[in-house]
Amino acid sequence: MIYRPTIMGEINTDQGLQFIWRVDLGRIPMTDALKKQGVNIDSLMYSACIGGDEEVNHLLISCPYAHAIQEAILSLYGIQKCGLQSVSDLIHYATTWGRCPRLRSRFIAIGYILLWSLWKVRNKRRYRNAFASTSRVVENIKSLTYLWIKYKGKKTLEEWSSPPLSV
Repeated sequence: MIYRPTIMGEINTDQGLQFIWRVDLGRIPMTDALKKQGVNIDSLMYSACIGGDEEVNHLLISCPYAHAIQEAILSLYGIQKCGLQSVSDLIHYATTWGRCPRLRSRFIAIGYILLWSLWKVRNKRRYRNAFASTSRVVENIKSLTYLWIKYKGKKTLEEWSSPPLSV
C-alpha cells in the first residue's frame, strides 16, 4: 500500500499517517482485535450499529451508518458510487482516482478525513455515549477538508464556493 507523507502533511503529520497505516493493516484497538489478544470484552457488537461486529471494515466502510456518511461525502464531491468493501479498497481507489495529481491529492485527503472522522465518532459513542447524526458528521468532514487543504494548499476562501475536487 502507498502512504503518501506529502498528502498526510495536509492532514496532521505522524498521528494521521500512523492511524491510516494501522487502519489499513486492521490494527486499531477495536473489540475484535482486543478479543483476539485475550482481553475480556463483554460484547463484540459495534455500539452504533445494530447488526454488526466491531471490526475495522464494518466500522469504517460497511456499517449502514458509515456507508451513509461515505455516500453523502462522495456525492457531495461528485464522485460516483464505487462499491467499496474494505478500507484497503478505499485507500486504493483514492490513490488511483482521476488523472490530475492535485485533485487526486485532495481526494486522498478526503478519504483519510472520512476514516479519521468515523474513528473519532466511534470513540465518542463508545467512551462518552455521545451519538452524532450522519449530517453532523458530514458537516464536520467538510469543515476538516476545508481546513486541512486550505492550510496546506493555495486555495482561498472564495474558491471554496465550488467543491475541492473541481478544477
